[in-house]
Amino acid sequence: MRGYQLVCSEIRQLVKLGVAASRHAAKGLGAGLQHVPLLSHATYRREEILAALQYGSLELGKNVQGVA
Repeated sequence: MRGYQLVCSEIRQLVKLGVAASRHAAKGLGAGLQHVPLLSHATYRREEILAALQYGSLELGKNVQGVA
């Protein structure tokens, strides 16, 4: 790759843009919530959040009826 200076330059520019566009780094939830597999400042779909919180888990007996 080092032999292709233009490609390397463009990759460096793209990495810099990605770092600049990222305003917040995802972090663990902190004290008391380490058991929750979610991160702060992260993006999740509803299904991922419900699964992480074990909502609707048959083992826990939670019901998902009425979830919009």
